[in-house]
Amino acid sequence: MSRVTGISMQEWLDHVSSPAPMLKGMAVTSPNDNIMSPANAAGVGNYVQMAQQNSSSGSAPKSVFEGMQTIANLSRVKAGYNPLDPEGKGSKANFLQFSQYLADLPALSLLNSSTKEVHQQEQNADKIIDSFVAAFEGIAQENVAAITSAVSNLAKAALSYSKKEQKYSNFAQNLLQVNSTGDVQFHLYSSVFQISQTESKGTITYKSDYSVLVAVYELAASEWGQISGIFNKQEKTSINDWLNNMKTPVKGAGGARALCLYPQLGGRR
Repeated sequence: MSRVTGISMQEWLDHVSSPAPMLKGMAVTSPNDNIMSPANAAGVGNYVQMAQQNSSSGSAPKSVFEGMQTIANLSRVKAGYNPLDPEGKGSKANFLQFSQYLADLPALSLLNSSTKEVHQQEQNADKIIDSFVAAFEGIAQENVAAITSAVSNLAKAALSYSKKEQKYSNFAQNLLQVNSTGDVQFHLYSSVFQISQTESKGTITYKSDYSVLVAVYELAASEWGQISGIFNKQEKTSINDWLNNMKTPVKGAGGARALCLYPQLGGRR
C-alpha cells in the first residue's frame, strides 16, 4: 500500500523533473556537509536477470523494474547527487537530499526505516566491512558473499580518494531485489567511516560504536500499474545504467562516463 506523505504522486514527479519551487516535506540538506559519499549498487538474487528480461521498447519506463530504477534516478538527478564525483557532487549532503526525495514519494511503501547500532572492537578492514553488511535487512544468505564483495569495492573507491589524509566517508550501498510476487524492493544503507591511504595499503578507522542508517522501500507491481501513465514523458533508466551511475570508480581507473545532473525539461530528449 502506498504511503500518505502530504505530496501527491503528480506533485512529486513535477518537482523532480523540473526546476519547480521546493515542496513542503522535501527538505533541503545542510550545504556544509561536505563529507564525500561514494556509492555502490547491486542487484540481489535474480533481480538483474529479471529486469533485463522485462525491459520494454520505447523510451518511457513500462515494467515495474524500469519504474523503480527511473524513480531512483529522477531523485538522484534532482538532488544533484553524482557518485562518480565523490570530491564534488558526490557529497553526503547530496546523498541525503537524494534519500529525502525517495522518502517523499507516496507510491513507495516503507518496509523498514531504522538505525542499526554496531558495536565493533576489530580494527581489521575486512571485518569492518563484514559488520557493515551484517546490518543489512532481508538479504538471503546465498547473496551475502556478493554483497560483501560489492561493499569491498565501495571501500576501495573511497580509499583511493583519501590519499594520505584522514577523511570521513559516508559509505552508501543500494540494493535492488524482487520478491516472489513481482514487487521491487530498494534497499539503502549508509554509514560514516574515517579512512586514510598509506604507502602500501588503505586504512579504515572508526569509533568502537557506529551507526548504519537503513531504509527499505517497495514499489508494488500493482501500484506501478496505476501510476506508470504519468511517467510516459520520462526517459527510462535501465538496470545497467542504474548500476553504472551508482558505482563510484576507483580514482585513476578511468573510463567512467559523465552523468547528466540536470532534470530533463520538456519531455524526452
